[in-house]
Amino acid sequence: MKKIFGIILGFILLIGVAGCNGDITDTTLDNTTNTEETTEDTTVTTTEVDQDPVFNGVTDREVFLNQQVDFLEGITVTDEEDGELTSEV
Repeated sequence: MKKIFGIILGFILLIGVAGCNGDITDTTLDNTTNTEETTEDTTVTTTEVDQDPVFNGVTDREVFLNQQVDFLEGITVTDEEDGELTSEV
């Protein structure tokens, strides 16, 4: 029984994978009840709208035990869309 179930499941998966070819089918119904079906491949192009901010002044620092440290000293953050972001870090 397990073998038969495995064969049926494998056949269903094979049909499902073979049926997914990446085409988009659009069915449009007009006023005369004629159906027009078009199939086309679609390529999606994305443009980066929200770019990452740029951190300036980030360097390695030597810190000694019990020394007070301001980790944001000398660091500035800017972004092309938002401008100066240093106060928000």
